[in-house]
Amino acid sequence: MPHLRANTRLYVSPYRRDSPPSPLTPGCNLQEDLIISTPIKTLSVPITSSEIYSTKILNAEHIGSYNSTSDQQPTIIVPAKLPTAAGSPPEWIGHAVPFTLPPDLGPRSSQNNHCNNGSPLLPLMKAVDAIGAAVDWPNVDVVADRNALRKLLWWINKAAQAEDFRIDIELGGDHTLLMSRWRANVTYGSGDWRTFGFGFEESTTRNVKGCEKSTGHYRIIKYDFFGLRMVVRYEVDAYIPSALPAKTKGNSASEREKPTSLAFGEHANNDANTSVSAPLASGTLTSPPLSSRSVDTLDIVHAGREIPQSSIIELTTRSQHFIELLNWPDLYPRLYLSRTRFLCIGLHSHGRFGEIRQYDMARGMETQYNAVRGALQKLGQVLTEIQDLMEENPGRRLSLVCEGGVLRVYERATSKSCLPEDVMKRFVAV
Repeated sequence: MPHLRANTRLYVSPYRRDSPPSPLTPGCNLQEDLIISTPIKTLSVPITSSEIYSTKILNAEHIGSYNSTSDQQPTIIVPAKLPTAAGSPPEWIGHAVPFTLPPDLGPRSSQNNHCNNGSPLLPLMKAVDAIGAAVDWPNVDVVADRNALRKLLWWINKAAQAEDFRIDIELGGDHTLLMSRWRANVTYGSGDWRTFGFGFEESTTRNVKGCEKSTGHYRIIKYDFFGLRMVVRYEVDAYIPSALPAKTKGNSASEREKPTSLAFGEHANNDANTSVSAPLASGTLTSPPLSSRSVDTLDIVHAGREIPQSSIIELTTRSQHFIELLNWPDLYPRLYLSRTRFLCIGLHSHGRFGEIRQYDMARGMETQYNAVRGALQKLGQVLTEIQDLMEENPGRRLSLVCEGGVLRVYERATSKSCLPEDVMKRFVAV
């Protein structure tokens, strides 16, 4: 394993197309169920970034996690009698180089959407319930997937060339902005897209005992960002066994690892907040599954154990010919907004992998943070604008639709909510 690298030149390769958060399958109808005759509003990218609030993430805390499954009955995996965790991400096992993989092919869809009968935020809420995390839901400003934040950042940074996307939005209580992923398949390996990321993940990780049916591991984190109280869900690719603490701590809230203990470039000097980096290695995890029970339309299976934030890793692939032109303005916010510690890149030439390189977000990332700070400030401004718009339209189901680089807000011709009625009541102040 090569030495950890922190700083890389901030350029985008002119010889390859940068990948958006998720390329839509040709023929997807972004305007499905929308009243398109009169848009509610057309949003514009802020001309200048605002310094009113800081983009530094404060008070970050992991509040829940779960695994989606391939079961026909909508099911998520959470742990048994563990008040600080749910489910388990796949374990990094590595792969000897060189090796060759075929490109990713075929449609893929969001497990979060079709695992819960059209209530895309329900697994998030149930996972937080499972560990008993304290969340003041009426005072939360934004509940969103990291994917939605990345799409907005993509539009902010590349409005003229932004890929088309849709995000459904709704108001919880008096002011909580709920942002949920629109159900759409994505196809990889067609046209000028030749990706190897899914094959790389499958070749270098394995599901832990009790989570064999897992199709994805999701974690939920809460923090303060740009004056907004955020709850963010994100998918985790794997964890590094050798990065786990030598001694497992207790499960009380006071002992729970806080992601804010890791610096992500916000400080000029990270030394005081940096822990020793761990090499990629294999390990074991043995937590037997217990009985399942049904909650609303969602079955819950107990398995797995808590995985500390400091061992979480994001996996991706890049052509070895352009690694020094790594697109940090896209990669860094993905890790920053989820407080993901490690980034692992498989370097290949037409699917032949010759090197696996690791980066530590807790070391020397000031250049990367400063390069995206303006975009993060604009993201905060856009989220605030959307929250204000929802407060002006209580009870209406709206959608953000980006087509041809133009981001418009439409009303949906449906009364269906992203959460069951009894769960939506949590956002109402008593």
